[in-house]
Amino acid sequence: MNKTLLILLFWSFTFSVSAQGNFEMGYFIDNEGKRTDCLIRNYDRKVNPFQIEYKLTTDGAIEIGGLSQIKEFEIFNTIHKYQRFTVNIDRSSNDVDNLSSSREPDFKEETLFLRVLVEGRATLYTYFERGGLNRNFFKMDDSEVKQLVYKRYSNAGQLGENESYKHQLRYYLTCASISGNDFDDLYYQQKHLVSLFNKFNECSGGNYTDYTSRKKKGNFGLAVTGGANISALETTQKVHTTGGKIYKSYTHDMTVSPLVSLEAEYNFTFNNGKWYAFIEPTFQQFKYKSDFSYTMRLQGGYEFISKGTLSVDYDHIAIPLGIKYAAISTENSSVTIHAAGVFNFLLNNSNTYDGTLGFNMGQGLDFRKEKHFQIPSAILGVGYKYKKFSLEADYHLNKTAVAADYWEIKFVNSVSLMLGYSLF
Repeated sequence: MNKTLLILLFWSFTFSVSAQGNFEMGYFIDNEGKRTDCLIRNYDRKVNPFQIEYKLTTDGAIEIGGLSQIKEFEIFNTIHKYQRFTVNIDRSSNDVDNLSSSREPDFKEETLFLRVLVEGRATLYTYFERGGLNRNFFKMDDSEVKQLVYKRYSNAGQLGENESYKHQLRYYLTCASISGNDFDDLYYQQKHLVSLFNKFNECSGGNYTDYTSRKKKGNFGLAVTGGANISALETTQKVHTTGGKIYKSYTHDMTVSPLVSLEAEYNFTFNNGKWYAFIEPTFQQFKYKSDFSYTMRLQGGYEFISKGTLSVDYDHIAIPLGIKYAAISTENSSVTIHAAGVFNFLLNNSNTYDGTLGFNMGQGLDFRKEKHFQIPSAILGVGYKYKKFSLEADYHLNKTAVAADYWEIKFVNSVSLMLGYSLF
């Protein structure tokens, strides 16, 4: 299969499955104040939604509820609780190249779903959308919701910051355990704002809920794997002529070589924990020996006959560094797809390849005298995991063993099959 087509198919599949989300128990409240318990699709995204998809029963039809119909919804045991408000929001850019010249916010009235971060006497909300726009809002008891103002601006080439949010909160969040330094050192960031609102709600003696505490923590995993690589060697000869370089490739027999690896992965919390980053140092041993002969026809009718023995003793460490996505997952099993860039390091530099070629023009070439170098490669793969056991298949897009001035030796049609066991 064409490599470019393979990559496009892989990533189109990745993005199509990543667009899916699980239906989880939750509720919504409509304009009449009626609460409906249901299953809500949880995309677990950072951006605030403008509608929800829900089902009244497990096998029921998928229905849509938007801003005009829903006042509030929550997905149980997650960070996702949203309430609808009509608010004044400043959409001024914080990008240095697109800063406003005015210090004051440019408010526009909009109706939005705001995500509840902390709910109590003092309630904190946030709004985030694609492109990076992030605004925080708050309200006291049953008062109206207001934006906490932070704005970067540029006046006569001088950068400035409007940090009115500090003054807003200093006025409202007055309590014995909160000092002036709590406001002076306050950053316009979620974790800092949440900490301050929690501190105020505790100090004021009221009940409150910190929804950010429901956020799952990422975790590390470690597995040992072993298996085999199935591939053929392709040798490419580069002949320098007055008309330029001429390339001639020769594909050798398919060969099976052993692999062992140690895979470390980190499971991210977003998107329902379906994304992973991984690194997998892999040892591969490849030994091959074969006689071959072929003819290159040069300009002017000259023939360049290559005869010789190719002997390869190729031990190396490959270090894939990539991402993995759980396209299908249940409590005990998962199907994953992954992609990685691979860095290769030779272990036996002097014995990597050997063999002397004799030419009909009386020339010869000793592989061992050539300087060679490693080239990074890439893999696409799919895996299946059941409890602690895993099975993985990788396709290598470009796996060059050795490249030199006159010769290149690479693995073609290279596929790896690995069995693994998770240590934790």
